[in-house]
Amino acid sequence: MNILISQGEQKVNQAIATHFHQRGETPVLLFTDRDKHLEFMLDQPGQETVFCEKYEEEVLDAVIVEVFGDQGVEVLIHGNEMVDEEKKLEEDPFLLDELIRGYLYRIFLLNKVVVRQMIKPKRGKLYSPYSMTLFTMQGMLALQF
Repeated sequence: MNILISQGEQKVNQAIATHFHQRGETPVLLFTDRDKHLEFMLDQPGQETVFCEKYEEEVLDAVIVEVFGDQGVEVLIHGNEMVDEEKKLEEDPFLLDELIRGYLYRIFLLNKVVVRQMIKPKRGKLYSPYSMTLFTMQGMLALQF
């Protein structure tokens, strides 16, 4: 199964990848921070990873094709972001708003790229974090088609 997990920098997302790896799957962690990517590759040489320099549609599309080829992604897991929302809200509410909008845009963009590849075989699964209030309650929303 071709599994892509975003936000590879976060330990919780690395734990998700480890879970699938232990089940015999080969998940790929998507990193956007070069230093954290290199550090993780040295610590976990058996775990598949990919680095994406820019979170742009064309770049993401090229990275996914490079890693998964014509088979594409079968399961996309939007990894959780780890942010202290309460602290950010106290410090600068407008910055928190901007931060959340950025997270949601990255989820939208990655969905757009991956779902476009899932349409031809008419199969795929998406898992996304969702929240009740400002990402305070973490969870997973599953979409399957």
